[in-house]
Amino acid sequence: MLRLAVIGHVEWVTFARAPFVPKPGEIVHLEDPYSQPAGGGAITAVALARTGAEVTFYTSFGSDGRARGPLERHGLRLQ
Repeated sequence: MLRLAVIGHVEWVTFARAPFVPKPGEIVHLEDPYSQPAGGGAITAVALARTGAEVTFYTSFGSDGRARGPLERHGLRLQ
């Protein structure tokens, strides 16, 4: 098995759907928001884990640590 390490950042991002593409300056109310961990390091680590690699992700977490669970569910080892 391929064993890899990723060093990078993780951030908590909220995504939502827009019912239409707004014109410049126009306000649109978003629908169905959801949040998940993102950021260059987290996205890379998850993508590598999906290929079947054993991935250790070295990062710092905020005091709430809420990104840990979702990243661990993707099979990442967190350091």
